[in-house]
Amino acid sequence: MAGSEHEQRMLEAAQYVLGTLDARERSRFETRLMHDADARRELAYWETRLGALALALRPAEPPAAVSPTPVAR
Repeated sequence: MAGSEHEQRMLEAAQYVLGTLDARERSRFETRLMHDADARRELAYWETRLGALALALRPAEPPAAVSPTPVAR
């Protein structure tokens, strides 16, 4: 496999776990997962790696100066 193809799969898996893919990209990656064992392994890696980071974080309250923006209706 070419390095750039491997790097692209790594990036897509990480972005999928982070939730930063748009709907079309997410759908395409989910289809790829059904047929590509390497993509599934990459996904498992990032779920483990990023999940461990999330578990290590302590909850934090935002500063009082940060307030929710009302939604315009």
